[in-house]
Amino acid sequence: MVITLLRWLSFAFSLSVISVYCKGGSLLLGDAKRSFDTTGKLEYFIFANLMGLLGLTIIISQLLICLGLITPINSLEKDGIILLGSGSTMIGISAAYWIRFRFLKSYRSGNIEIQENHQIVKEGPYRLVRHPIYSTTLLMYIGAALAFAIWWNWIACGLMIVGYIWLTTYVDNYLQENLPEYKKYQQETRCKLIPKIW
Repeated sequence: MVITLLRWLSFAFSLSVISVYCKGGSLLLGDAKRSFDTTGKLEYFIFANLMGLLGLTIIISQLLICLGLITPINSLEKDGIILLGSGSTMIGISAAYWIRFRFLKSYRSGNIEIQENHQIVKEGPYRLVRHPIYSTTLLMYIGAALAFAIWWNWIACGLMIVGYIWLTTYVDNYLQENLPEYKKYQQETRCKLIPKIW
């Protein structure tokens, strides 16, 4: 019963991402198009939409498992693993919201852009890593792969992790080219995703 509740809570947290970040999904294509208009990079437009589809696949697989329509891999149906995965998913999403609304404030955006009078955020988790929202998002996907252990979910979560690692380099390069003070910030905050490691 507790495990079922944890999975439903984890699914609800994941579903909230569509509402909070994408306003029901309506912004995904628009954000990708604006990023393409800003960067001129077709690969980012394709990449952003593929990431959106992968995220949707993960949410659908969570729902199907919660409803009992598909069965996760038996060897991973352990209470401890599901507890760890659900907890990681909910902590990762909560932390991403906290960072987004507490530190980014007016710089919140689903697309890559330089805003007017753009300032680099260096407070809180941005002192430890340059992309803390990506860090917390990775925690969410690792948690989802553990709590909802089905093979295509693992593939989707794995691809999302690889995608976010690629995205850190892409965003760093774009900001280096368009925000002169970003190079100084990179020297001050050397780690991209994991404090004191990478």
